[in-house]
Amino acid sequence: MSTFYSWLTLTSLAAPQGPGKYNVMYLIADDLRPEFLEAYDQKVMKTPNLDAFAAGGLVFDNAYCQFAVCGPSRASFMSGRRPHHTNVLDNKANFREVGNDANGPGSSWITMPEHFKKAGFLTLGGGKTYHPDHPKNWDEPQSWSQVPSQPYFPYSYW
Repeated sequence: MSTFYSWLTLTSLAAPQGPGKYNVMYLIADDLRPEFLEAYDQKVMKTPNLDAFAAGGLVFDNAYCQFAVCGPSRASFMSGRRPHHTNVLDNKANFREVGNDANGPGSSWITMPEHFKKAGFLTLGGGKTYHPDHPKNWDEPQSWSQVPSQPYFPYSYW
């Protein structure tokens, strides 16, 4: 019998108030196979909340990743740079320390949640949005809003 683990991450970006403003939820799934959702004709596992979420949204039939390891892929899509610019090629490197491209070092890059934060959104993250400790402290305070409660909710592998 095999064990299936899926790390599900929810990044919530609450928009500033006003007409024409929207909330954004970026749902990241690590090792989430298509067989997990009824949207892909899976009938064995019971996932009513994810199925309802998929039914009300856009379901993609193809999936691609930037790199076949989670740390480099996360650094890539969160920074908007290819792995050969983030210099994250394993789960141990920190793009803030080793990244470099024509726009400067990784320490100066604006991440996706930081972009939303600078536009007035409240950015909250949790789970495995970034690979643990890469970047340090889940990229607080750069990526996440500073609010009275903790802006990033870490998780435990175990």
